[in-house]
Amino acid sequence: GVDLAMASLEVDLSAASFWKRAPILEKLDVAGLQVNLARDADGRLSIDDVLERLAAKPTSPEPARYALNNVSVRDASLIWTDAVQAQSVHVHDIALELPFLSTLPNDVQVAVQPRLQARVDHGDLLLTATAKPFGAERVAELALSVQQLPLVLAKPWLPPSAGVQLDDGHVQAQLTIAFLQSADTIKSLTVDGRLMLTDVKTRLALPDKPPLDLQVPTVTLNMYQLAVLGPVETVSADDGAGAPASTDAGPASLAAARAGSATNHAANAEIGGASGDAATPKGHVTLDADLARFGRLSVAGQLRLAPFAWQGQATLTRLDLLAITPFLPPVPVALQRGALNLDSDLACHQPAGATQPDCTVQSARAVLTGVRLQDTSPAAGSGGVTWEFPAIKLDTRQLHWPLRPAAPVDVAVEVDIGARGTDAGRRSGRLRAEGRVWPSPIAAEMRVQTEGVGLPLAQPYLTALTSAKLKDGLLDSVASVNHRDGRTQVNLNADVRNLRLLEPRASEPLLAVRQFGMRSVDVLLDSAGLQSLRIGGI
Repeated sequence: GVDLAMASLEVDLSAASFWKRAPILEKLDVAGLQVNLARDADGRLSIDDVLERLAAKPTSPEPARYALNNVSVRDASLIWTDAVQAQSVHVHDIALELPFLSTLPNDVQVAVQPRLQARVDHGDLLLTATAKPFGAERVAELALSVQQLPLVLAKPWLPPSAGVQLDDGHVQAQLTIAFLQSADTIKSLTVDGRLMLTDVKTRLALPDKPPLDLQVPTVTLNMYQLAVLGPVETVSADDGAGAPASTDAGPASLAAARAGSATNHAANAEIGGASGDAATPKGHVTLDADLARFGRLSVAGQLRLAPFAWQGQATLTRLDLLAITPFLPPVPVALQRGALNLDSDLACHQPAGATQPDCTVQSARAVLTGVRLQDTSPAAGSGGVTWEFPAIKLDTRQLHWPLRPAAPVDVAVEVDIGARGTDAGRRSGRLRAEGRVWPSPIAAEMRVQTEGVGLPLAQPYLTALTSAKLKDGLLDSVASVNHRDGRTQVNLNADVRNLRLLEPRASEPLLAVRQFGMRSVDVLLDSAGLQSLRIGGI
């Protein structure tokens, strides 16, 4: 049943109720209303019996006739006790002001302007609206303001399969929600404004790995006339056009009613300034998230929800590579440091009847800086080998997901290789590779080039073979690499300059080579290993 109590109730019934044959209240004042709701361990609500009786009653095609004036609810409170989540929520200082609400035929075109405010724990909530809820076409615009609402209130709505445990965080929002409904069909629903999450602490369950504790200082989402339902802007995922084609999804018929509401007008001005201006296309969305060690994510573009489509850009900066090591498969190389910056242009659309969208990374650049790796493989010896990469750049174009076997991906890679020892911090060569890769089955056509790679970098791998040490030497090479059907063909031209090989305690080099070159070296490899080797000239 319903568990409620109130301190006082004042009702002023109008005499017009007798000749209009409908209850007409000139005043309704409720003070100190207290409501208790609960959900037991089986998931049943304390008011389920009331809801079931209401659902069993026959419905009428016409709404009940009544008119309410000067409705006020003061100092109200709501206590929600949830046995499923072992959680209790106290909503207090609830205040509702409703100047007018009527279902009488002559009044249905009069705009209703309610105002609701409340506190939830230490958070503030304010809802104002302008609506015509009983006309042939129901239109409404709601302005919602939320300040410091605890994010843990969302726990009951998180499915267990999500593997997300919310521990802390707050929600702030300035949103305008507008909709137009005809009969039982919502013709349009748009959202405009800003949503912010702060100081989020959560734990993610990872398959076959320890849980990941994640702290997110801020996440800010801006939406400009985002159409959730109804006519929307055209967004192309194939050619990247993303140009507006049609529509006004908002209920413009409320403009005159809004003009008379100073509260709503102020809220609309603030929200409009936060999310866009007259030049901003409808459906424009921006997301800015400070993800602590996972970097800063910025997303901007045009979004369509039904059917889903997206055209926009994403940027990730200062991602600490050590933060993603729990997600990496075990390999004989230990990551010791590094940072990632990523820029991409992404387009997605979901074809009719498809279960997932088709996405295309039209262009993307990933830049890794300050990367240090420790090679722990047997070839590196007992102490391992440290590799420094001051910069690694990867550019790609036309990467499709799901993968398209016949669609090649353009790839370009540039790697700066760092020196060791007394020259640490300096570059000791560069590797470049560019060409095309076919994802399924794997195939590639690449041109690979090295410039000034220091041969002493290979010294740790030679210790088990010889006591001699590579003191100096530089490698320049150009190779074409073709891989298809499990076979790899390489055509290589290479030059070694200023090579010196020293024996310990020897006064003269064991080997000194000013220049050594090989031309047209053809190599053929397959799953069984080296099949052929031909050297055109030395």
